[in-house]
Amino acid sequence: MYAREIQAPIDSPIQGGKPVAGTWTRCFKRLDLIDIEKPYRLPVPKWLLDLRIKEWQSFMIQNEAVYFEIFIANLKFFRFIAATFYNKEAGGEPVHYFDYFPFSLWRLPATLSNSSVLCKAPGYSITVHDWLDAALIKLDINIEASGSLPAINARFEFYDEPKNCAPMAVNLLFSDDRSYYTYKSLCPVRGSLKIGGKDEYLFTLEDARGLFRDSKGILPYIVRNSWASGFGFDRAGRRVGFSMGENQARGANKDNENALWVDGALTPLPPVRITQSGDSIADEWIIEDIEGMVDLVFTPHKQTKRAAFNILISKAEFFNPIGVFTGFVMTKDNERIEIRKLFGCAERLYLRL
Repeated sequence: MYAREIQAPIDSPIQGGKPVAGTWTRCFKRLDLIDIEKPYRLPVPKWLLDLRIKEWQSFMIQNEAVYFEIFIANLKFFRFIAATFYNKEAGGEPVHYFDYFPFSLWRLPATLSNSSVLCKAPGYSITVHDWLDAALIKLDINIEASGSLPAINARFEFYDEPKNCAPMAVNLLFSDDRSYYTYKSLCPVRGSLKIGGKDEYLFTLEDARGLFRDSKGILPYIVRNSWASGFGFDRAGRRVGFSMGENQARGANKDNENALWVDGALTPLPPVRITQSGDSIADEWIIEDIEGMVDLVFTPHKQTKRAAFNILISKAEFFNPIGVFTGFVMTKDNERIEIRKLFGCAERLYLRL
C-alpha cells in the first residue's frame, strides 16, 4: 500500500534560498518563488525570474443541482480567466467563458494567510480574499453578459478549517533549484450564484462543497499538465472527493499533488497516469496508478470548448470537459471507495511560453 509522509506546517518551502520537496498539512505563511537564489546555472535578474513564475487559482463549487468552476491564471505575458456553469438537473449545454488579456497587471498574492487580489479585465471583475489564518476564503465574481453568454454574479465563502477538510500543500521539484507548489482543500461552501440577472441558485454548508486550488511554479518552457477532480457522495452518504494531476515534476512517487478525501479525512495518493481512450478530447479519460489504489474512468458529459492561442513562439491550449467519474479509489486504510457517476471535470493544459 502506497504511503507518503505528511509533515507539520513550515513557514516557507524555500529554505536557505533553495526549494525543498515535500507534503505538508497546511499552507505556507509565505510562498514566493522569487526567494530562490539561483534557479538557473547562469545568474538571472529578479525581473526575468519573475517572468518565469506562473501562477493560478481555481475554484470548483457544486451541489446536487449545479456545477460551477472558475479558473484565474497569471502567466506574466498575459492573464486568462475561464469559467463554466452547468445546471445538472436541467441538462443541456454548459455555459463557458474564456478570455485572455495581454495587458492586465494583476498578480496572485505570496501568502494565503491574509491577502486579497482583484482580477479586473474587460467584462470581468473577480475578487479573492484569502484569510486562511481565519480558515476562510471569500470569492466575489461579476462577469458581464457578452453575445449569447449571460451575466454571472456570484458570492461564495469557503470554510477551510483543517478539522473539516484536511487540506494538503506540496512543493515539487523540476530540478534542484526550480519547483512547483500547489495547495488543495475540499471545503464546505455557502453562497449564491445568479445567471443572467434572473436565475439564482443558493448553496448551503449542508449541501455544497468546493475544491480550492492555489498553484505557482517556475515552469519549463514547454508545459504539459493534466488534472482530474471530482466530488460528491458515495453510497454510504459520505462526502467523497479527489484531485489528481500529472505533470513534469520529478520524484513523483515520494511527493505529488494527488489526494483523496472521505468525510474530511485525507489520503495521499500515488502518482497516476492520465490518458485517453481515443484521439478526441471527448473520448473517455483513464486515470490509474501502478499501486492498485486508483482506477477511474472519466466520461465527458458535455464538452466545453477548446481555448487556445498561438502567437509567434508562444502557444497555449486549455481543455476543460465536465462529466462523471466511475471506478474506485483506495484509502490509506485499505478501504475501497466505489465511485459511481461522481460529477467533476478533467483538465489539460499545454503551454509553450
